[in-house]
Amino acid sequence: MINWFKSSVQTVNWFIILCLIFSACKRDETIIPDFGYDYFPLTQGSWIIYDCDSVIYGLDVFTKTFQIREEVDTTFLDQEGKEAYRIVRSRRESATDNWTIQDVWLAYKDELFAERVEENKRIVKLAFPLKSNKTWDGNAKNAMESMEFEIDSIDFSFQTSSAFTSDSTLTVTQLLNQNIIQKFHKYEVYGKHIGLIYLRNDSLEFQTLNGSGDTTGVSFKMEMNSFFINE
Repeated sequence: MINWFKSSVQTVNWFIILCLIFSACKRDETIIPDFGYDYFPLTQGSWIIYDCDSVIYGLDVFTKTFQIREEVDTTFLDQEGKEAYRIVRSRRESATDNWTIQDVWLAYKDELFAERVEENKRIVKLAFPLKSNKTWDGNAKNAMESMEFEIDSIDFSFQTSSAFTSDSTLTVTQLLNQNIIQKFHKYEVYGKHIGLIYLRNDSLEFQTLNGSGDTTGVSFKMEMNSFFINE
């Protein structure tokens, strides 16, 4: 009887010790939050090819199609000691033409912001951590007037015209001013682990009150055709 009692006590003690060890292990587990950094990857050698459509409205309607290729090139430290990535942008008029380097932009990413220097204008593209309805000043780091950027949706599926589907995308509205006589709307869609996959920029004015008459302005679309991520 005494031996049985001692055996039972030892069993209970071991059970308690195992529970304590398991509990301690659970406390030591660190849950890493997803700040959304993967929506703006920067790895050297990665590239994306975009199909671009530019429609100019006036007395006549003029349509121009071409392709843009963006490649993450070398890195360097800027004057503030921050790591910058060179984004080499090339253009061709059709898929059979050779690429011609058009310009070189810059990209930055740290714990708080993802930024691009486009045509010498520094734009805050994303503000971390990413969450729906979050807003920030896209022109906070340039001399232009304040412009509110807003995350409309996050972690939603998006399909391009080339039938590519990204299960996790982020939509950022950069400009929205629409009524019966004008439409100014610019937004960008980012794919997780890819980067920018879609851009739309409409700057249009309608000459009649119901918006069905003559249209002037420009409508521009840039959509990912193919990509390579160097991991």
